[in-house]
Amino acid sequence: MRNLMNQKGRSTLSTRHGFSVCHIASTRFGGAGIAASRLHEGLIRQSVDSTFLAEDRVAGAEFGYVSLPPETRTWVQRLAGRLGLATSDRLRWIRKLESTDCNGVFASGPGGREDLLFASDVQRAQIINLHWVAGFLPWAAFFSQVRKPLVWTLHDMQPFKGIFHYTVDRDRAGSGARQLNEQVRSWKAKVLSELSPEKLTVVTPSIWLGRESQASEVLGRFPHRVIPYGLNTQIFRPWPREVARGILNLPQGRQVVLVVAERLDDYRKGLDLAAGALCAKGVLPG
Repeated sequence: MRNLMNQKGRSTLSTRHGFSVCHIASTRFGGAGIAASRLHEGLIRQSVDSTFLAEDRVAGAEFGYVSLPPETRTWVQRLAGRLGLATSDRLRWIRKLESTDCNGVFASGPGGREDLLFASDVQRAQIINLHWVAGFLPWAAFFSQVRKPLVWTLHDMQPFKGIFHYTVDRDRAGSGARQLNEQVRSWKAKVLSELSPEKLTVVTPSIWLGRESQASEVLGRFPHRVIPYGLNTQIFRPWPREVARGILNLPQGRQVVLVVAERLDDYRKGLDLAAGALCAKGVLPG
């Protein structure tokens, strides 16, 4: 379908659906960003007025991608930054996490872009779809001021945890970081307690993540839906096994195991679990 955009990157198609959506994500890239981008582009193909707001400085306005401009800072803030002082809630959280015994575990605070809610594409949207927004979403300001229906598509556990993205991260961190995690988790629950349940719908790509979220203090009171990630079936479609193996130069009649991860040496990707399972099955030597 041909998609026409105006100079600001907004669709000029007369949409069949009478609503507009703004997807918010820290980045278009990584597993979460790619999944969110596929949803956004799928909505455009269905003639939904959809925009995707992130901080990435990349092209893509013709497909509804919008880059939030760099944060404006006063000369006082610039001077304070040169002196090593935190000039925003976002930066304060970055400094706080850097000084906490996370033991190399990736962690994120609830601070973010304080001007996010006032972006023009957020203002004009009728529905806001949050995605992976770690370090981007200013929790206190956003949820106290937003008045539009929200959908939050979870890509990990960070929205209903404190500073950690997975339970295994908490288990590897130090006692100070774990204590901070519990403080932030309780604070998140308090912030969202002011939001009416009908204002936010939580979407998870798996039953497991949905159950974890529903059992949490932070998001458990909101309605949940399980919607698996979407794919463009014109590109990702099944092929006869023999044909696919021939194209990929894989041996015919042999058992083939595929393990996919962004980084195989990242403990969160579970390569050790995959290797252990394959050893137990005799696929790999013990």
